[in-house]
Amino acid sequence: MIEIVEDRKMMGIREVVRVNSLQSCIKHCGTCSGLVHYPDNVCVIFNHYKRIVLSSFGATCCSAVNGKMQMKCVHCDGANSDQTAVEGLTNILNVWTRNPVTNSTYKIIPYDCQQTPITYEEQCEQESGHLASIHSAEDDAFISGLAIRSCVCKHIGLYSTSSDNKVFYWRDGTPVDYINWKKDEPYGKGPLCAYIWKKNGWMSGKCNNTNECCAVCQKT
Repeated sequence: MIEIVEDRKMMGIREVVRVNSLQSCIKHCGTCSGLVHYPDNVCVIFNHYKRIVLSSFGATCCSAVNGKMQMKCVHCDGANSDQTAVEGLTNILNVWTRNPVTNSTYKIIPYDCQQTPITYEEQCEQESGHLASIHSAEDDAFISGLAIRSCVCKHIGLYSTSSDNKVFYWRDGTPVDYINWKKDEPYGKGPLCAYIWKKNGWMSGKCNNTNECCAVCQKT
């Protein structure tokens, strides 16, 4: 599933269509400035092409050359992006995208009322990742900005193992060297799991509760 949620005029998106192949996406593009074709045959067509828009594993990015008469296409899959590949803050769910500064890749898993931080972590591990760990204000801002209109809150990999709510760990085993708790957080007896609330800091909740949040997987 792919969901475009940001202002399309701001992003230069002309339309989003379902196609049969990359070639049919290019044909539908006509004289557009660029396009992104996803593995599920979603085709995003741009009136003007910006590097900050969309990127994901398995996607192909094409930009117009020779006065928009031809398309130059590359795999913009995060691991192999080059100068023609769009990347950065993504506006899609369930597709990996890369932070061009840290080279870490992230995927937003949509909210599911039957999932918890524990089961979300299991999903991340199935794809050789973990719930996201955050080690700087820059990391925090990037992850907080992912799919902001689709997800009011997003589970991350910070958790406590006992009733002591002052000792926390990251699921990926990295050190806890940055925190951004909201006022009066963490709250309650553990074990607790953390989630990002909008773009305004972190909150805590029981690890067996969804808290109606999406989740952020990370691979480094």
